[in-house]
Amino acid sequence: MAGRRSELEDFRTRLRESLDHLRHQLRGAGIIEVWPEQKLAGHYGGGEIRGYADLVLKNGAGERAIIDMKWSGAQKYPAKLKDNRHLQLAIYGEMLRQEDGAWPAVAYYVLKSGQLFATDARFFPSAHTVFPSTAERTPDLWQRFSATWKWRERQIAAGRFEVVLDGVPEDAESVVPEEGLPIEVLPPEYNDYLALAGWET
Repeated sequence: MAGRRSELEDFRTRLRESLDHLRHQLRGAGIIEVWPEQKLAGHYGGGEIRGYADLVLKNGAGERAIIDMKWSGAQKYPAKLKDNRHLQLAIYGEMLRQEDGAWPAVAYYVLKSGQLFATDARFFPSAHTVFPSTAERTPDLWQRFSATWKWRERQIAAGRFEVVLDGVPEDAESVVPEEGLPIEVLPPEYNDYLALAGWET
């Protein structure tokens, strides 16, 4: 935009430095192949599932990993790994697992700060290692997703749709099965169906 040339140049410089740092991280991890925007496909209880992983990597031992690239979130994304809430990566990981039977390592790369966050220090030796707060790992997160989908699918088949927002009271049908995922209330700006919650006065 007119008058914002300096911001553009700052963005370009920061992005270039960040990508150089990422390249250094990948060299240190012994990565021999990188697939950007890798198309993935698989299946779950509801049918087919597809997506695009930002980076799929393979090291010299033939092991694979997925990196999800984020512009910012140096606090948010490590917290997801710590609490085993990295659902997008778990879904991508399951699609790769369905190809060869092995779970990939997973990580986030925050471009703004040039930081790689991972739970597997063996695969990513130079990353900021995040130590999980529970005994569960990525495969357990996928199982919790599957259980939650089955629970919600039964509600939807019965014509019941829960609107999950702050201020909307829970009832007996809001209780997630023990093996499911905790309900996460998303920020309102991510909700395409906010009008279903009623009108503000």
